[in-house]
Amino acid sequence: MFFRLAAAAASFIMFPGIAPAATAALRPPTASALILVQAKPDPLGAHAAIEWARERLLEIDATLATLEEDAGRLRDDASKRADDAIAKLRATRDAYGAKFDAVLADGRQQTEATVAEARAALEAQWSEFERELEGYFTSINSEIALRKQVFQARAKAAEAYWRQRIADLKAQAASAAAERRTALEARIAALQVEAEAAKARLARLQVAGGEAWSALRDGLAEARSVFDKTYEAVRAALERARQ
Repeated sequence: MFFRLAAAAASFIMFPGIAPAATAALRPPTASALILVQAKPDPLGAHAAIEWARERLLEIDATLATLEEDAGRLRDDASKRADDAIAKLRATRDAYGAKFDAVLADGRQQTEATVAEARAALEAQWSEFERELEGYFTSINSEIALRKQVFQARAKAAEAYWRQRIADLKAQAASAAAERRTALEARIAALQVEAEAAKARLARLQVAGGEAWSALRDGLAEARSVFDKTYEAVRAALERARQ
């Protein structure tokens, strides 16, 4: 079954609902969220696809919270333009969340084609949000400061996500057989070092002067990609060790 739901299994990923405020946008998902179960390593890429989507939703929520806070300082026509643009971004965010929920509830047989189809649909929603964000920056004649604020909020969301994923791996490794646990813990420690290095790179981008939005966005995308690949490799090794 595609992205099969179940009450319990060896490992799980929780996906958050709509976050109403900035603090909620950056919190890890709660126990009330939907649960995605992957009892085996990820030969079709389903787990990686759902993690990709989850991380983007956290960044979308962080972005919206930042824009809404900044819009409060605007007046008159600028305020109306901002409100209209944010409403459009919010609608795109809600469509993204609805698409994700529909994918989880679909129940089709899991195949390489259906996984690819689901990821492509979510990627299209993400790309639409990014295009609309560019339009927002243009419509309100935003300064570099706002773009950096959005980047900082996204970076914090990514870092919170990384911390949660590492904590999950550590908890799962603790239940592995003793002869395998040391090797798993070493791989998790290496992942943590990678996350800290990515955090440092993002911090350097945040303090750099005059960085274009595209440079900030691409820097975060690169950091995400490196972490995600390493995380999936460690997670797959942990799943194999627990079988």
